[in-house]
Amino acid sequence: MTPAGPSLEVSQDAVPGAPTADTAASATGTGEAAGRVESVRGDADAAQTAAADPSGTARSAADSRVTSEASAHAPADPTADTRSNAAAARYAVRNPEGAAETELDERARASVDVQVDAPIGTPGPKK
Repeated sequence: MTPAGPSLEVSQDAVPGAPTADTAASATGTGEAAGRVESVRGDADAAQTAAADPSGTARSAADSRVTSEASAHAPADPTADTRSNAAAARYAVRNPEGAAETELDERARASVDVQVDAPIGTPGPKK
């Protein structure tokens, strides 16, 4: 067996700032058109599947609806607050000044959002 020779790998990062295929597609609008074509193909495939097996399609739609409703009524993610706090801590470590500004902005908004339930004007006559 002969050892493999050196390989030449070129990544997108090889030339910083060089346009990529995605950039070219975005500039010409071909990416959006291709996406529409794929969407239409997907719709056509779904229609063919429904025509070939209507009861299977109905069962699948019902399963999807049940799953969607169950997700909508499920309790909130109990780890969401912890993950949010961890993200805020990471941000504060990377950008302490920005984190301080954000904290001050939030406190200022909180003090402005206080609702006062007091009558305005002079009180009417007592009966």
